[in-house]
Amino acid sequence: MLNNDHPNKLYTVGDTVTFRYNNSLKKGVIFIVDKNGTFELPGITSYDIMVESENTLYKHITCDFIVSE
Repeated sequence: MLNNDHPNKLYTVGDTVTFRYNNSLKKGVIFIVDKNGTFELPGITSYDIMVESENTLYKHITCDFIVSE
């Protein structure tokens, strides 16, 4: 399920967020903000989120997958 409550909310580097990834919830810190989008999704802000517990950087996570701050 996507979060449509705040689809245009902008987060900043250092914000801690919870997001959906492959039917599970992950908690991490915004590491990079791609405000201008990506080649696949131009104009749509996405985030690279570091999940320290997994030592993994999840890339190109859009706002609709972020479920809470």
